[in-house]
Amino acid sequence: MIFFLILSLGCGCAMLLRLKQPALCLVLGGLLGFGSPIFAVGVPLWASDLSTDLTYGSTLRWFQILYSAGGIVFNALPGVIFDHTGEYVSSYVLFGALSLVSMVMILLGYRVARPAGPGE
Repeated sequence: MIFFLILSLGCGCAMLLRLKQPALCLVLGGLLGFGSPIFAVGVPLWASDLSTDLTYGSTLRWFQILYSAGGIVFNALPGVIFDHTGEYVSSYVLFGALSLVSMVMILLGYRVARPAGPGE
């Protein structure tokens, strides 16, 4: 959750880029750099956590296919948004919101995979 929040905060910082502060660019880059590995490192970990030993291979394959499909679909989105708005800030805001949605979906996946017991 921490990495998702760091990534979303970095994307949110893009809304302040109109202030044209060089230090803000460093903060934005740092937050995006620290938050973005969650999508590369997290996929195999989520597959391991949300599957059994017997289903790990197929679960990982599906997670990687969906991850790649998302990249293919959303890679061009910043350019499309720029063509319509003349700026990239909206792309960062959208990706920040989508990373929060991803976090919620993964948390729900854990909830479904491991329902809370009577004392939890």
